[in-house]
Amino acid sequence: MPKARNAQGGEERRWNFDRTVNIPTLVTIAVAVVSATVALSQMYTGFETRLSAVEYTSSTNTRDIATLQQGLQAIRSDQTTQSTALRTELKGDLRDLKADMRDLLNAIEHKKGN
Repeated sequence: MPKARNAQGGEERRWNFDRTVNIPTLVTIAVAVVSATVALSQMYTGFETRLSAVEYTSSTNTRDIATLQQGLQAIRSDQTTQSTALRTELKGDLRDLKADMRDLLNAIEHKKGN
């Protein structure tokens, strides 16, 4: 370090920044920058791949849910149609049974009367 004289005439040390650049330092800095860039690139690529997989899964699940909802709607519609048909058939059967019971009661009363 260069020495300078102070006001009293004594020597004092000054701090001095060495502005010389050496090759190993430049190579080390370049390798560090390249390594960091590659690492960040790989992290981004991995993140992008995972994000794409999540988006694909999400869209697949959305399609599956839509398909299930359509299937459930078809089942509900079919169930409603079958319930209506069964109700109509039961009403008709009950009317027929009621009419047959009246006829039977009339026949029994008619036999009692004779």
